[in-house]
Amino acid sequence: MRVPLSWLREHVAVDVAPDELARRLVLAGFEVDAIERRGAPDVGDNHAWFRIGRVAHLEQHPNADRLRLCRVDVGEAEPRQIVCGASNFAAGDTVVVALPGALLPGADAPLRQAKLRGLVSDGMMLSERELQLSTEHDGIIVLPEGPEIGAYLRDLVTLDEVVLDLSVESNRGDCLSIRGIAREVSAILDTDLLPLPEGAPPAAPGRTRDVVEVRIADPARCLRFTARAFTGVRVGPSPLWLRQRLSAAGSRPISNVVDITNYVMLDLGGPTHAYDRRDIRGGLLEARLAGEGELIRTLDGRERALT
Repeated sequence: MRVPLSWLREHVAVDVAPDELARRLVLAGFEVDAIERRGAPDVGDNHAWFRIGRVAHLEQHPNADRLRLCRVDVGEAEPRQIVCGASNFAAGDTVVVALPGALLPGADAPLRQAKLRGLVSDGMMLSERELQLSTEHDGIIVLPEGPEIGAYLRDLVTLDEVVLDLSVESNRGDCLSIRGIAREVSAILDTDLLPLPEGAPPAAPGRTRDVVEVRIADPARCLRFTARAFTGVRVGPSPLWLRQRLSAAGSRPISNVVDITNYVMLDLGGPTHAYDRRDIRGGLLEARLAGEGELIRTLDGRERALT
């Protein structure tokens, strides 16, 4: 069970250092396999060098086919000239910029102004992997509209994350979630478990039963199975903070619909799944035993015979 401390602190106040928390968890019967530190180090004013920027202009680098010459507004008097090899962005896009002086994850020395194929690059536009926010590296981070240009990235995501890697025994299923571990930590540290937000998201017009029927064929093996219908859903990437949090917890971000189900499962411990209504045959979701020899195609594309 991977527990990012920034996530844990949303459920319980943790006022001890990570090493001390790990020691207390071990004394309480948990195995702490590792303490992992991810992201840009929080040393001095390092996090102040990571900013939100907007690509004001871009053109082909005159001396390199695979490089682009950009002018990037980071909230200063003049845009900075940055040379970038990614191609997944356009003029007007909001991006993440490391300014000279920034110490990147795993780097031995701060970033410096450099010359790339003869032209000055006064900073660096970053991918998620370069910040250790996730393993994504197909292009740089492109943010939706909203963040203020020149704002600190640390106000948008956790730039330095500490993750406790715990071994949870099979008899402690109640601890296979951030909330479950927080409950233990509240007892260990003698502090209150923070309440969960109240209320529910607004319901769409109509009833879920008008969209899909849920049936439990074997109540002895499946005690509860509920559904809720959402309309007007647009599949796309999740917000950066959500992708970062899932990655730190060991789950690969896929899309907003998949990611939110994994987030709820990791947060609260209840398995959730999203179904596309168009792919539910007969409008029925049924929890049942398999028929002898029934085939199912798993996510790896293989067909498997069930008993």
